[in-house]
Amino acid sequence: MPRASLQDLEAVIAIARRGSFRAAALDLGISTTALSNAISKLEASLGVRLFKRTTRSVSLTDTGQLFVGQTGPALQDIKAAIETARSRQATPSGTLRINAFAMAAREILSPLILESLRRYPDVHIDLVTEGRLVDISKRRSGVSSKSVVSPVCLPARRSAGVQPTDRSRWRVDSPLPTRRSSSCVPIGGAMSEIARPATSLLAVRLGRTALGASIYTALAFAGAGTLDWPRGWIYAGAFVAVSIAGSAAAQLANPELMAARAKGMRGDTKRFDRLFYAGFLPLITSYPLVAGLDAIRFGWAPLPGWTVAPGLLLFVAGSVLSTWTLLVNNHAESTVRIQSDRAHTVVRDGPYGLVRHPMYLGTLLGLPGTALILGSAWALVAVALITALFTWRTAQEDRALQQELPGYTNYASVTRYRLLPGVW
Repeated sequence: MPRASLQDLEAVIAIARRGSFRAAALDLGISTTALSNAISKLEASLGVRLFKRTTRSVSLTDTGQLFVGQTGPALQDIKAAIETARSRQATPSGTLRINAFAMAAREILSPLILESLRRYPDVHIDLVTEGRLVDISKRRSGVSSKSVVSPVCLPARRSAGVQPTDRSRWRVDSPLPTRRSSSCVPIGGAMSEIARPATSLLAVRLGRTALGASIYTALAFAGAGTLDWPRGWIYAGAFVAVSIAGSAAAQLANPELMAARAKGMRGDTKRFDRLFYAGFLPLITSYPLVAGLDAIRFGWAPLPGWTVAPGLLLFVAGSVLSTWTLLVNNHAESTVRIQSDRAHTVVRDGPYGLVRHPMYLGTLLGLPGTALILGSAWALVAVALITALFTWRTAQEDRALQQELPGYTNYASVTRYRLLPGVW
């Protein structure tokens, strides 16, 4: 029989009331990621979908409306009964929710929590650690100075001061104490929302993306041996544009994931994925060089001009699919591992309703598109080798997920195709 905790029911009611995972998470005092994971687990336990999710909105399904209609009043009665019972005891009890930056949780809160649990065993502590940055100025309706229980003081060696005259440059809630009145900055919500330049992370991410795309396209021109290559410039413009647009969308919508993707290989990255990268990196690096050598420098097997249009179509479609995946799946890291440190759960929304590995499909659409834009038949040979590698990786990853990730086997029985709809 499926089991749902009171916290699960409160989460469903909050999302239904606010019509937003982010707003509901603020009300509940947890991260949006933790709330999304909790709802996914509840839906998997019940075997039904309670919410219809898109990148822009969330709404109840017919089953969800029935569920909320029946559980809402009952939940209020249960909470009233619990409060009545608690009012008759002398010792503290209940749930204390804490959102904290990972470093603060490890170095400051850990010993305090252990001592608190020893003194007050009836208090359940829900600690959420995360490293993403949030614009508090956009949350003034949900977070204010009144929601701060106590100022948080970090060790002096890690402290940061903000003068009131500099306030316009920072994302901070108001009012801020002056240095004369207090050495601590009150923090409402996650500690990751500490004052920070408004566009610093996004600017860094976009700068790195533009640099990477420019270097990659420069390899194609190096192979061609000339800058007089119109198809090369068409590809360069398309690549830089879609890379920046996709990176900006993903960074704004899912900064936690983008930070995780930037870490690369982890200690628990699967061995088969390390082998995959050993073959993939040389191929993907030499790919634009081969295209330039073939299409311009030596003209081994150039493609006609009409291939540019279908190439652009494939390239853009692949980029859109890959970006869509990053917006939907908080666990779409760059390497394959079971992310137990990030509450790894099965994602069924968006492109994951089409195939089980949409990010790989997006890559395999964009690569042949590149060869067609640049006009290189030999680049298509490299695409065939890369496709073989991704097919092997997909099979290995899918097997590992079915064995180790709860709920994935059930998901695989619903979404039947791994990589190519209707084929495999």
